[in-house]
Amino acid sequence: MKNQLSRVVSASEILTDSELQEAVKLRRQQRRFSYFVLPMDRFQDQEPVEAAELEAYYQAHQGDFQSPEQVRVEYLSLDQQTLASSSSAAPDDTALEELYQSRLDSYRTPEQRQARHILVTLDAGAGQEQEDAARQKIQSIHERISSGEDFATLAKELSEDPGSAAQGGDLGMFGGGVMDPAFEKAAFGLGQGELSEPVRSAFGFHLIEVSEIQSETVKPFEEVRDELIALFGADAAEHQYFELAERLGNISYENPDSLVPAADALGLKVETSDWLGRSGGEGVFSNPKVVAAAFNDDVLRQGNNSEIIEIDDKQGQRAVVLRVIEHQEAASKSLEEVEAEIIQAIRDQKARDAAAKAADELVQRLKDGESMQQIAEGY
Repeated sequence: MKNQLSRVVSASEILTDSELQEAVKLRRQQRRFSYFVLPMDRFQDQEPVEAAELEAYYQAHQGDFQSPEQVRVEYLSLDQQTLASSSSAAPDDTALEELYQSRLDSYRTPEQRQARHILVTLDAGAGQEQEDAARQKIQSIHERISSGEDFATLAKELSEDPGSAAQGGDLGMFGGGVMDPAFEKAAFGLGQGELSEPVRSAFGFHLIEVSEIQSETVKPFEEVRDELIALFGADAAEHQYFELAERLGNISYENPDSLVPAADALGLKVETSDWLGRSGGEGVFSNPKVVAAAFNDDVLRQGNNSEIIEIDDKQGQRAVVLRVIEHQEAASKSLEEVEAEIIQAIRDQKARDAAAKAADELVQRLKDGESMQQIAEGY
């Protein structure tokens, strides 16, 4: 209790109108300034760099001149896309018909209807008196339409739906599952050109008139035959892929010191990579899982085949097994290898130093009264 007052006081903060105005001014203020740039290349020279200077830089920056750890690997690659493109098994009509029936919903366009309506709104919490008044109003409009008055004209005049009244109540074409359930049930129960009785929905009372009906359509078998053949091939390739991937994993595990048995059994080609660092490479070696497998201790140090590596990409699924055939540890590059790089680094540093010195001199001239424009033009 004794600390409550001090906590309340220390945690509170009062902001006066003048403080608020100052804060807004600071937040909204803008600055315009002039500047010019001293390009570093103006200060570059091509003077020879002394051997002692080269050696000193090399010794001081040993960490910058390391050749990374690298490996070369052999690998087997099994991919679903290649299996699909090389599959020669042509499905018969019975198999295609079964596939067609299993996918029939994807070829079906459900019935749609175009309707217009007149709405008399009613709040969800309205009492009996308001509901009776709304019902009487919609019934009166129904009688006027039944007597021959134009639906669209009355909708523009009397409908309380701001989204459709100006269009004569037109709601456009819609399918099932879009409208209020009571509205939808009534609309899909009418024939073309028929007028509903008053319909109670969550929004109030409606009169509905169906102006067009588009019946459900199903694409015929022949129209989608080519698509079915492609799908059949893709399904077959997927099943074949999983079967072969399992065999690839088993054979390469049972023969840990060579990929040849798995390649011979599955008809795959043993491929060889370029030198590969821990940052990865191109193609399949851009995948972090493949790179991690190449530098796994069991593969790198023990000389075993990797476990099967499964990759998902835009072209489909792929399985890879690899083994290391050459390994280079990280090592310092010799002075001779990096001499040109060091010479450029030394010249760049000298240029930066010269540019900084020139900038300091120009700043002093500004302080002495010269204008930015005078200095820029002279420079």
